[in-house]
Amino acid sequence: MMETNPQKSIHPQVYREGKGKPFLFFIVFFSLLAISGSLLGLQISGAISPDASGITHEYIAGLLKAYESQSVQGTRIFMESGSKSRFRYEYVLRCADQKIVTLKMPFEVTWFRFEKEGYIVQNGTKIKVDVPLKDLEDLLVDRLKGSPITFSVSEVLYTGLPASFVLINLPDGSQYRVILLRESYQFIKIEYEKADSLSIMLYEHLFPYEQGLFSEEMDFYRSLPYRQENAEGNNYGSESDEGDTKEDRSSDLSTQSILYYDFERFITHLVRYYSLGKMEAQEYPEYSVLMVNIELEDEDSQVAVLLFRSKDDRNPPRIPETLLNTIPSDYEIARKEIGRFTIYVFGEADQARLESILAGLSKQAAEAD
Repeated sequence: MMETNPQKSIHPQVYREGKGKPFLFFIVFFSLLAISGSLLGLQISGAISPDASGITHEYIAGLLKAYESQSVQGTRIFMESGSKSRFRYEYVLRCADQKIVTLKMPFEVTWFRFEKEGYIVQNGTKIKVDVPLKDLEDLLVDRLKGSPITFSVSEVLYTGLPASFVLINLPDGSQYRVILLRESYQFIKIEYEKADSLSIMLYEHLFPYEQGLFSEEMDFYRSLPYRQENAEGNNYGSESDEGDTKEDRSSDLSTQSILYYDFERFITHLVRYYSLGKMEAQEYPEYSVLMVNIELEDEDSQVAVLLFRSKDDRNPPRIPETLLNTIPSDYEIARKEIGRFTIYVFGEADQARLESILAGLSKQAAEAD
């Protein structure tokens, strides 16, 4: 799972047009990877940091020092279950606490943080946000720096790698469970659990990364022109509730991203069961619409989804005929209205296959809002 050889990054902008891939099945596999029962070396139990004198425990101090010296690149999975269900697949570049994160699924957008300022990048332009974005890794580091914690450490083997398992209990009853590489202190997996949700961030691949190359990447993003619209007053990076994607405010990254958030439950479902092609969301005065091409791996036929969400939660949207007329007349169509949603599934596949896809989306519509 972990890679250790340096590898020069490819600009996320370069491979934006790639075919969608169903990464979600990896989650179950990676989440269930066993930790070896053989405990090795260092054992810490029930330590407190900071102590009564405000001094950070030496183990936590070492971890934080290592974090500030690291320069890495990798791909990672984030998922959240409980009060909200979320899934992310991301490409990450990090040098100390400066970070460039490109969200690849369920939609594409990049955010970066430089010298305590945060930006969002889409379509070759950037926009500054009021509060720099933070992922689950950042939130954990913040906790370790200032919040009172009780923690335990066990040295273990994780998929054959020398690692440490760190259990962190917070005063509010929530808990972090962390696996990190033993020598480098690099995070491999972070779980954050509270009463109504579980968030997991897992690195799929991880490489050392030259600081000079990171600086070149950061310079590229910093040099992008500003978008005309203003992010003032938008809570893109707000942290109202830990685990409520304080970890990942990617769904709030821009007006377009917020629009995708309206359909996130459906996108997550489609990613789980199908390979996705082109995906686009648009907004109209009375409704928003998600358009997705589905690539059926067991047959050559093309299938598309039009999913409409009314802005009136009591009625389905009134969809203009001009938009529906874009569906080829010789395509089979499956259609259903549920609450504020109207769903069309159409294409060259047989009616039974379309109805099957529609049934899965209809279940998501019944659970949404």
